[in-house]
Amino acid sequence: SDEERRSASDGHRSADVVPFNRFIDDNNLIDLPLCGRKYTWFRGDGLSMSRLDRFLLSGEWCLAWPNCTQVARMRGLSDHCPLVLSASEEDWGPRPLRMLKCWKDVPGYNLFVKNKWNSFQVDGWGGYVLKEKFKMIKSALKEWHTTHTQNLPSRIESLKDRLATLDEKGGEEDLSEAELAELHGVTSDIHSLSRLNASICWQQSRSQWLKEGDANTKYFHSILASRRRGNAISSLQVGLNATFIALIPKVDSPQRLNDFRPISLVSSLYKILAKVLANRLRLVMGSVISESQTAFVKDRQILDGILIANEVVDEARRSKKELMLFKVDFEKAYDSVDWGYLDDVMGRMGFPTLWRKWIRECVCTATTSVLVNESPTDEFPLERGLRQGDPLSPFLFLLAAEGFHVLMEAMVERKLFTGYSVGESNPVEVSHLQFADDTLLMGTKSWANVRALRAVLVLFETMSGLKVNFNK
Repeated sequence: SDEERRSASDGHRSADVVPFNRFIDDNNLIDLPLCGRKYTWFRGDGLSMSRLDRFLLSGEWCLAWPNCTQVARMRGLSDHCPLVLSASEEDWGPRPLRMLKCWKDVPGYNLFVKNKWNSFQVDGWGGYVLKEKFKMIKSALKEWHTTHTQNLPSRIESLKDRLATLDEKGGEEDLSEAELAELHGVTSDIHSLSRLNASICWQQSRSQWLKEGDANTKYFHSILASRRRGNAISSLQVGLNATFIALIPKVDSPQRLNDFRPISLVSSLYKILAKVLANRLRLVMGSVISESQTAFVKDRQILDGILIANEVVDEARRSKKELMLFKVDFEKAYDSVDWGYLDDVMGRMGFPTLWRKWIRECVCTATTSVLVNESPTDEFPLERGLRQGDPLSPFLFLLAAEGFHVLMEAMVERKLFTGYSVGESNPVEVSHLQFADDTLLMGTKSWANVRALRAVLVLFETMSGLKVNFNK
């Protein structure tokens, strides 16, 4: 199609593709969605490109592998992109229970629901009782649905085989009363199970007409697979993750670029997606972030770190001990985070692969343009950093900063850095406190500690991209 090609000339499409398209239509071949890029062939002049390469699959293949997609890789020195047929099954998490209209046609359904509902014993106020009973009945209905609708096609085929056997026997001799009763029962079961199976497939496919007969479920499964492929969101659409950068002055009469603070103005749709992910991430921050970090973590207050710092200073004054304090301020902290390092940290913390894929899609696909006199400049892609204004950024930065905590803990454990001990009977050693992108280091006054801190900061900068701002 014209959408699959771009050329410097306005020439019409060649007639040579007509037989090829006819071949595709005659054989009912399916062209899977292309992920990774829009075109697969590029001319050397960079002006002409087209989607020449593709996988064309039969309906039987798509039924066997409903989640398969074709992915275009980097083309390298060739003018064609290699294609990979991916059939990986992704776990999107638990799905909500949906009631099927056919349930009410199954004998005993109403009685089952009534008896189950009355058997639940829940104490509490009315709203709580109703909510808990709904949760219990949902679990019971899942088991009931599995029992009554499992392997419907194979059960129908078994009944048809039994019906054929009885018909064949009846053609040769008279059937007994038991066999006649079985014949009528098998016939009735075939009709009821076929209607049940067709009703389930009809509701799941959301089709309002039956093209190939009530009992033919192959059509419905192909509709389901096609709709699933069409609705799959493998990546954020172009423009969805676009950003405007507004420069906010940090001082009066700014003269240098460092006198401005860049604030990202993200799109409303992306902000909704990022807010959903941020709310989920907020729930687990307390279990993956150490207690030395007191910002943006539920049930922690930034004042806790300030109180600890004051106690350490007061203790040093009372006991007249030498104390070394070093406040670390990372230069352009949010803008310097290395994406590969952040992904490795999430992997070490045990975040699942699918979650890391979502975060990479939100962070690594961002494009931005700077607002100059309220007018956007040319758009350009980002290569590192977290956008200030993105709901995810504060939490992702804490994950990145956790690497510094791990390094400091290792230095203290190996006796390469000596923290400051507070208390006499049960002394507590304090080496560092973190307040989002600010860090306060404390320990005994010694050149060994100074050298150890320098080594940690240089190593952390190499790993994460976060550089100490010595000007502050």
